[in-house]
This record gives sequence, structure tokens and C-alpha cells, in this order.
Amino acid sequence: MTAERAAGGGDAARPKKAAKGKGSSKGSGNGGTGSTTVGTTISNHASASLLQTVQDSLSVIKAHPTFLDIDKLNPLKIEEGGSQTPFKQADCEMVLKVEGDGVTSYRCGGNFFWQNTCWFPNPKTPVNHGQVKEKQKSLVPDEPPCRLDFATVIALDSRDVPAMSHRGALQRLSPREPALALLFSIHEAIAKKVDDNTLLKWRKLVLSAPFEFEVVKEGNDDRFWRARNVRQNCTQNGLVVRLSTRQWIFDAIGFKEGEEKVVSKSPSAIQVAKLYQDRMDYAKNTEKVTMQR
Repeated sequence: MTAERAAGGGDAARPKKAAKGKGSSKGSGNGGTGSTTVGTTISNHASASLLQTVQDSLSVIKAHPTFLDIDKLNPLKIEEGGSQTPFKQADCEMVLKVEGDGVTSYRCGGNFFWQNTCWFPNPKTPVNHGQVKEKQKSLVPDEPPCRLDFATVIALDSRDVPAMSHRGALQRLSPREPALALLFSIHEAIAKKVDDNTLLKWRKLVLSAPFEFEVVKEGNDDRFWRARNVRQNCTQNGLVVRLSTRQWIFDAIGFKEGEEKVVSKSPSAIQVAKLYQDRMDYAKNTEKVTMQR
């Protein structure tokens, strides 16, 4: 089976072998209009050094045989190992045709590398390297996750823009930190010379990335404000589900009582605290359940 998948479909189970890939990325994507070059983007960027690192990572990844022409490939179908229905232009146009009070979005499986990772809604806003590194903790180079836990929100000028004609150049409205973390982790996996099976897992992951397409026109400040609101939605969702210290206390007590009904011996407070330490993947700003003596 080969990795070549034109717009009409085809298999993508394993990559084709070749001597080298392309070493540079396209300029800022548009979803319809615009032509800002990568060079201009970097020179005017508040995080110019980081953007150069992005370019370096893209060059390394695209030069590797496993990821050759990765930005030109279609997302995986479910029968090929994908985790959701892949992008279809007709479906995109049908969903985005619906007009309502809020923002309509078409959700599907996408190719992570369809986006232009060098385009930011506001290049004057610096990137927090610590936040990118924090996200990389869940994207370990030699242990790729089964699925991505974040969606890539893409802006289109209109519902009938042929999105696949802009593969590798689509503008992302969702927060950049997860995207950069994924890119850098794949680069690190290649640099560490992980085995081919692990790289194929990374490849499968990026070819079944959760995508959302929205109509947000370019040429004014609409994309800037939509990107800011997408980020605020993510922030608000995190705040809504965050447990207070009081709730954590009741959570631990409830868990302990539940365990007492299952096993004959009641677990000690120290044992409960250890279970929370061993089984929980705590967010950075979450107060951990501990046993203070």
C-alpha cells in the first residue's frame, strides 16, 4: 500500500520511500485570499526565533520518508484507522450553508499539516515557550497518544472555498500552543531516532486530527476577534470543569466509601492519596490530593 492520496482518495496506510522531502513551508494561508510570505511573517513576528524553530521542525519532518508530502495527503478514513469521518467538501458546504445566531462549524477528521503553522492571528503577541513545553508533556516523542485532545479550527472566506486547494496553507484560529507542541514532539521523535512503528503512530495521529471549519472572512479584523474568542472559550471550559478544594475533599471521601463497598478492607487515607497520585493526570494548576501528616 502507498501513501499517495490525491483529493479523490486512496490508501494512506504506509508512506512511500524517497530520498528527501521539501524543506520549506508555504506562506500564510488564506482559505480564499491573501499572500503573506513566510519570510515576512517571521521578520515581523514577536516570536521570530520560535517561528524559525517551527520552520526547522517542518523541514526535518517533511524530509523524513515517513512524512513525505504529508501536507498533501487526505485524512484517514475510519476503515483506514481514522478516528472520525474525514473532510468532505460537499459536507463542509452543506453544514456551513446553515445560518444562525452563532458561529456554524463543520467538524471532521483532518490532516494536521493542512494548516499553516506560521500564521498567527496577531504576530505581535509573543508565544509563551513554557506553555508549549507543558503541552509537550502529554505528547511524549516515543509514546504518541491514541488521539489528539484538541481541535484545529480553520477559517474559510466562504463555505464554497475549495479547502483542499489550500492544503498546507489554511489559517488556524484555535490556540497555537497545542499545535506547536505537537509539531515539536514529532521533530523530537525523529531526532531521537525512534523506531518506524512509533513514527507511523505519529503519522496516523496527524492524519486523523479533529478539525473544525468556519466561515470567517479575511481582510478585516474578524479573524483576529474570532481567534481570541475561540481561545477564551477554551479558557472558560477549563474554568467550568475545575473542581474546588472542597469538591476534591468530597471526591476523595466518596471514592474511599465506594472502595469500602467493593473490598472487605477499607483503604487508609494514605492509600487513597497514593491512588490519586498514581492514577490522576493532574493539570498544572490543579491542587493535588495528598495526605498531610
